[in-house]
Amino acid sequence: MTTSGGTQGFGQSLASIGDLDGDTVPELLLGVLIPGEVRVLSGATGAELYRVSGPGAVAFGSIVANLGDLDGDFGVGAPARTPNTPEGRVFVYSGAGGMLIRSLHGGGGGSIGASFPTSLARMEDLNGDGVGELLVGAVSDLFTGFYGFTNNILAILFSDADGSVLRSLIGPTTGGLLGEQFGYSVVDVGDIDGGGLADFAVGAPRFSPYLGKSPGTVRVFSGERSPGVYCTAKTNSLGCTPTIWADGSPSVTGNGFEVSAHSVLNDRKGFLLIGDNPAQEPFGSGFSCVGGVRLRLTAYSYGSPASIYATPDCSGAFYTPLVSYYLQKIGVGETVYMQYRYTDPGDPLGFGLTDAIRVDVLP
Repeated sequence: MTTSGGTQGFGQSLASIGDLDGDTVPELLLGVLIPGEVRVLSGATGAELYRVSGPGAVAFGSIVANLGDLDGDFGVGAPARTPNTPEGRVFVYSGAGGMLIRSLHGGGGGSIGASFPTSLARMEDLNGDGVGELLVGAVSDLFTGFYGFTNNILAILFSDADGSVLRSLIGPTTGGLLGEQFGYSVVDVGDIDGGGLADFAVGAPRFSPYLGKSPGTVRVFSGERSPGVYCTAKTNSLGCTPTIWADGSPSVTGNGFEVSAHSVLNDRKGFLLIGDNPAQEPFGSGFSCVGGVRLRLTAYSYGSPASIYATPDCSGAFYTPLVSYYLQKIGVGETVYMQYRYTDPGDPLGFGLTDAIRVDVLP
């Protein structure tokens, strides 16, 4: 079977989706860059079943993905790629007739603007609600000319049940015109670490900041939170409960360990407390979870940029790379405890608190 649309950009993106017309044959999802639409074709005959068009979105149909048995059935990416377009979108559609379920913007993991999304993938259920998740990669947040690659690059994990941000990841930056392009590709890799939930991989094809030949890298992240998480987070003024995470190995010989927090308020200042003792003492309608504080590291929550989205939300995320310098200060074999505190103007006492995590420093 051969099909042609007679228009520029026909076949820009492709994905196989489930049987929609009852003939037991999976259908074909096809993106058409100009005029910006996605067509659903019969897998048996190539006949068009229906099409959906982007509501004023730039490059609608550049990326399509089968979202399996999710409420939306398939996702369509519309990455903005001009300086005047503030942010790209992901649109989630029902396979039964193409009804728009929701749209997602990149503010959930940072002001990534001009290249959200770069990649899309379905994830197995990670938060226990019985519905799979949506993993979105993006490689840049600022338009920097032809390449458009900068260092604020990430992958965002959305709940497909309600579109909320479950987790967002910023790749290690390398400091230069070109970042590593972390988020260029994303995929569910199954339960690699045996923790009981699916893990996922994020590709960064240009690991070096320099033009020319450079090595790429793929990082695999666990779908489970660290077993060292403890204490109770304070629900913030918008009703969201932040969560603390740790990725990588806390080794004094490496620079790959990072502590982060998610579902905090966007565009807010905070700091990471690192102490010698665990605690759960009542403090400001929440709990102070760290005692014997030895380090306070300044942090700033990425999230929906205030210049575009004027209202506060829970899209914020803190990232604190604990490079070997800090781990060496703590010492090999030492156990420390960490918790974020951040400003929350809507809270009666003006601050929010995450839960906490235990970290054992390794050689």
